[in-house]
Parts: sequence; C-alpha cells; structure tokens
Amino acid sequence: MLNLGCGTNKLPHPWKNHDRDLDITKPLPYKSDSVDVIFIEHCLEHVTGPQGFRFMQEAFRVLRKGGTLRICVPELARVDQAKRVDLIVNHGHLMVYCWENLNLMLRAAGFAPDIRITDRKGIDGHWKVIGRELDDAETLRVEAYK
Repeated sequence: MLNLGCGTNKLPHPWKNHDRDLDITKPLPYKSDSVDVIFIEHCLEHVTGPQGFRFMQEAFRVLRKGGTLRICVPELARVDQAKRVDLIVNHGHLMVYCWENLNLMLRAAGFAPDIRITDRKGIDGHWKVIGRELDDAETLRVEAYK
C-alpha cells in the first residue's frame, strides 16, 4: 500500500509513505502487479498533464488486478469563480483537473470504466491542513480500479 506525496499525512504500517524521496514523474520503483492500493492526495496537480498521465500509467502497471488508485486533487468546478484564478496560478499547480479530464486520463491509462467519485475517507489528510470546509469545497476524490 503506497501513500505518495504524503507530506505530513503519514499513514501507519502496512502503508509505505513517500514524499520527496520518490519522484512521481519517473517510473515507480515497484514491480508490475505488486501493489494493492496507491493513494495520492493533492500532489498530482503539481506535475504537468503529460507527467500526470504517465504517473497514471505507472500506477496501473504496479497495481495488482483488482487494485485501487485513489486520487484527491483540487477541482476547478468546485471552487467559486473568484478563487479559480488563485487555484490555477498559485500554490505551485501545473495542471488543473476536473472530473471529465481525470476520468478520461484514467481510462486511457488502462483503468476499468467504473471510476468513482468518493467521499472523504479516513486516510485522507489534506483537510487537516486547510480545514474541512475548504477541503470539501475544492477536493475531487476519485478511485480507479485495475
């Protein structure tokens, strides 16, 4: 179970927590079909769209059949118009996701078509940094399955 781009949200064993020690723009250092769950929260928007897509392909490669990729990203459509420019140009964001482009990219990377938007889960930690209200207002939480 991999927690990528974890920052301060370190999850207990059996999770393997990675932050700056693992570059998601490079091939993941795991064997094909060797991981049950990959969790990446408020990290994917900090790489370019093509790099994010290659990460999704890598996640698909390392996940076992039936494995889950959980992605949490800020979604432009969730933010009121006054805050959209801030979301696009600040905070080090290089890509802005919406349900449509994230779903399209995940399917193109090989994930099953039953990609789902989910509620916050116990492993999610971004809300602890920015507050529950702001996190609910901006975060798209998606799970894709191999």
